Amino acid sequence: MKKVFLVLMLLPSFVFAEDMAKLVIKGVSEHNQPIVIEAIEEVRKVCPGFDKYWGDVESATAAVWKGQDWDYRRKEFGWKNYLMLRIKIKHDTKFIPLQYSVFGHTLQYDIGGGNHSSMLTKKRAAQYFCGGYKINDEGGDTHLYSPAFVILDKLK
Repeated sequence: MKKVFLVLMLLPSFVFAEDMAKLVIKGVSEHNQPIVIEAIEEVRKVCPGFDKYWGDVESATAAVWKGQDWDYRRKEFGWKNYLMLRIKIKHDTKFIPLQYSVFGHTLQYDIGGGNHSSMLTKKRAAQYFCGGYKINDEGGDTHLYSPAFVILDKLK
């Protein structure tokens, strides 16, 4: 638990700094910690909603996932390893506009480098919360590209 707390203290403050403990970085090796922190900082840059709506977050976890040979993220995007970010939104939101219909959702973002250096989500609610996506009304994978996510190729 000490390592997780130290990692969280290294992150620059979100708008709601007192809520920083909502983000738990799970099972990340010492080698991967600075890589994960850098990727989360890039998420905050490309997703203005993360800072703007953080007060409506109930909990959040970040974890490194090892891509398996059968995983389409590995085959199609070249993601050997990637960062999975899950955010649970409160039912009683105060900051997120109601028309986004995000309340109570668990949002998932898969983030990797490879040949698709991007943040991937399927849910429209996750696209709204982020604020950086072109909203995909048809469903399916929606990418938010950033060359900075290539740092995730260094995950072990």
